[in-house]
Amino acid sequence: AVMSGGKVLQVDTPAGLYETPRTRAVASFIGTMNFFRGTVRRNGSVMAAIEAEGLGTIPMTTAQLTKPDGAPVQIALRPEKFSLSPKRPEGGLAVEGRLRTAAYMGERSQYYLSIPGKAEPVAVSAPNTHRLMGGHDLSEGQALWLSWSPESIVMLDID
Repeated sequence: AVMSGGKVLQVDTPAGLYETPRTRAVASFIGTMNFFRGTVRRNGSVMAAIEAEGLGTIPMTTAQLTKPDGAPVQIALRPEKFSLSPKRPEGGLAVEGRLRTAAYMGERSQYYLSIPGKAEPVAVSAPNTHRLMGGHDLSEGQALWLSWSPESIVMLDID
């Protein structure tokens, strides 16, 4: 359980609290999380989308997104749910960013990127299985592509 100010915020398993937090407070309690404001865009009875700051249009089904057209939403992605690439990935969800800083942490590196339309940097965590992007050291200001799967998006209640 996660509590704040004497109130229970969410009761779940450790994995549930980490992977599917319901609020920003719970998401921030364990680890790092990237937060994005967005707006629901419905285009029929089956399909919908979220227009998210910095991420663009994210297609979803109406079963995943029950809020009405125009409703504000808050979504979140953990740093390890992003993939980094020097080239635009084939298909899927992706946005180009610029590397601000990188921190080598042994088995993983933590990257912070600027993306258009978002004031705060986006945190990305990647394993050091192949020394920095296939042997190429990354430099500040370098263009990189962030990609993610729709399943990695967490819909949060607006606090």
